[in-house]
Amino acid sequence: MKKLNKTQTKKWSALLVRFENLGEALNDRLVQMESAIDDARQTFEDTISHEWGRLLAHLDEDDDIDLAVVGEIEEFASEVHGRLEEVYDDKSEKWQESDRGQALCEAKDEWSEAAGEALWEGFEDEPDLEDPETPELSEALPTDYEDLANLPIDWSE
Repeated sequence: MKKLNKTQTKKWSALLVRFENLGEALNDRLVQMESAIDDARQTFEDTISHEWGRLLAHLDEDDDIDLAVVGEIEEFASEVHGRLEEVYDDKSEKWQESDRGQALCEAKDEWSEAAGEALWEGFEDEPDLEDPETPELSEALPTDYEDLANLPIDWSE
């Protein structure tokens, strides 16, 4: 293989310098673009945070939003939980360990959760910008309430 002549060596050197310059220029542009993206992301997050705060601050002023229902749900769930707990506690340890006892215990725990702060889970914080999912209040509510009719409880009290 022949060596490069002077003209070819000069041309190759010039191409390498241009290529290095291209790399530096592209890197500079990427840094600028990354900075612009970070600025845009920060502006977006600040806007979300501000608007989320405004939403939460004005919930009780919105006629379409009935926050009283949350209190009523918590109160009802607390009553159901209390009644389930009474029945569970009145039963023998053997019954509590039975399938029906375990089912009652699970129902009691679900209603206890619904009677607490779980209704607001996902709503108290700003939305997760990485995984933007709309929180649903109803996720905390027991959905298997039809099974309550099969439990040994007199609901007329």
